[in-house]
Amino acid sequence: MKTNAWTWAVLVMLTTGSFWTRGALHDRGAALIILGAAGVKCCGLGWQFMELRAAHWIWRVVLAVLVFGLLGVVGVLAARP
Repeated sequence: MKTNAWTWAVLVMLTTGSFWTRGALHDRGAALIILGAAGVKCCGLGWQFMELRAAHWIWRVVLAVLVFGLLGVVGVLAARP
């Protein structure tokens, strides 16, 4: 249970950091920071609360590739002039 509390606290900090980043920065760099935080949050949720830490290694790799692949495409589209 202690690990769940730490994971939850990190997720809340990343969400709050994303909120403040968007408020402080109004450029495309902020979008990339927010997308990176979203990827970390998604993988953290999958690892801790969806029990992927006990799953076969291929499922962990698939999750990371899908999450960061999708966010990478969104980031490239957001960075276009």
